[in-house]
Amino acid sequence: MEITVFASTLELDESLVAAIPAGETRRYGELAAELDTAPIAVGGACARTPVPLLVPCHRVVGVDGLGGYSAADGLALKRRLLGHEGVDADELEAR
Repeated sequence: MEITVFASTLELDESLVAAIPAGETRRYGELAAELDTAPIAVGGACARTPVPLLVPCHRVVGVDGLGGYSAADGLALKRRLLGHEGVDADELEAR
């Protein structure tokens, strides 16, 4: 998937996101470093993922909390998905 962010194109390597094991998270910045881009570009690309359950963008979080989630029910769904995988969303938000 290609996403245009501030006149540059970011191709989100969905395999990077898909490789995050259930029960683990990665920060937007960690993925951005692997893609040589900015964390906001990764967030934008995740937000536009057409199949968020197949490309588990709910496992990508911010440096100081959950970040966002564009699927139905937004952050409430992200919390439930992470909880189902054994991740304590409250702990992530407390960082």
